Amino acid sequence: MDDISAFVRLLLENAAAAQAASNSAATQSRPSASTDVKSETVSAGESSAKPTDPMGTPRCGECIGCFRAEDCGKCDGCAAGTQCLKRKCVQEAILLQKAQKATQKTAQRKDTTEVQKKEVKQEAAAAVPRRGPGRPRKDGHANARSGGNSHINGDKEMTERKPARRSNARAPTSRRKHDAPKKVEPRQCIEPDCTKQARDNSKYCSDECGIKLAKRRLLTLLPQKVEEYYREQPESERRTLEELRAIDQKIGQIQKQTDTMLNYVRIIQKYVTAMKSTTSVSYDEPGDVDFMVNCTVCGMETNGRQLPKHVERCFVRTEKQTSFGTPTPAAFNPDNLFCEAYNKANNTYCKRVRVICAEHYKGELENELQICAYPKAWAEGKSMTFAEMFEHGPDLLRDQGFCCAPRKECAQHHRWVQLSISSFRLLLEQSSARE
Repeated sequence: MDDISAFVRLLLENAAAAQAASNSAATQSRPSASTDVKSETVSAGESSAKPTDPMGTPRCGECIGCFRAEDCGKCDGCAAGTQCLKRKCVQEAILLQKAQKATQKTAQRKDTTEVQKKEVKQEAAAAVPRRGPGRPRKDGHANARSGGNSHINGDKEMTERKPARRSNARAPTSRRKHDAPKKVEPRQCIEPDCTKQARDNSKYCSDECGIKLAKRRLLTLLPQKVEEYYREQPESERRTLEELRAIDQKIGQIQKQTDTMLNYVRIIQKYVTAMKSTTSVSYDEPGDVDFMVNCTVCGMETNGRQLPKHVERCFVRTEKQTSFGTPTPAAFNPDNLFCEAYNKANNTYCKRVRVICAEHYKGELENELQICAYPKAWAEGKSMTFAEMFEHGPDLLRDQGFCCAPRKECAQHHRWVQLSISSFRLLLEQSSARE
């Protein structure tokens, strides 16, 4: 029995010694492996960087800006002492966006790696089996299982192996590609008739070849484009033509109205000229008017018979208190529509309608009339349009006659010539302003 127990104790001691030796060997190999992973990661990160210029901006190494070796000395960048605008990479904005995206992905991967480290440590700690204290050895040595505690202190110096990134495996190739730009092979000038070699960083051998090819392109492409442009009428041109037609129609309508109104004025002028030689004849004097009315201008009470003259005097007095003028005469004044009298006091030209201007019109047309001469065809007591009033043309006296009262004594038709002509001219000005 003693032989069996001694044999079992010997087997247990040998197993404990073998486990302690394996734990110490694993502790020594892990730091070196982590160091190799770190060096590989650093080299991969360095190789993934984009080639940059001295100003710190990324460059593609393949565009015309990257091929230019010297500054132009003429642009704003050269004048300010910064990067030459002609040496600026065409894909700079795209490369900056890619660099920002790569930085964001790297930050996300770091966060993920830290989380994975914690999870791996927790899983490793959970995987280590917990064993009870071993039996003391007969030879006085320490418990063989205590040798297994060496890896507990070694965990503090251990570094977790970082997972290799597949995306960074291609970085060294791209780095070598950008560090050593391609050697540009000599090529022929692209001008069809030229057989010379093109200049460096150019497609032509000289400026003359470039200008010659540009002229040939214009002569080849421009006539076709012009023909296509004028083949169909542009929408803007069509709208402009429609607007011009509408404006022409409005101008025609205004011209027609102007001719009609001016024709009415000439009819009255001919009629007044014909009636100047007529002297006063017998007429029926109207009865006395004994009612009183208020003036619409000043508000005073006046006799109904004298009301037209009183209103005229009040209007003239009020109108003279206001000035209607401009520093320059009117460019268009058909048939003396506006007064245009020059006022030396304020250096202006009067813009009132001439026949009702309270300051300058003196009644030149009707002052020579001896009688009123108002056509009785207009005094039938009904409203009439201008077309009805002048339907007989200059023959305003047809079968009706005229007022035979002296002009200065007729209160019923006071200044009818001036009022008629002014009505036509005001309507003419109003229609022109409306259009």
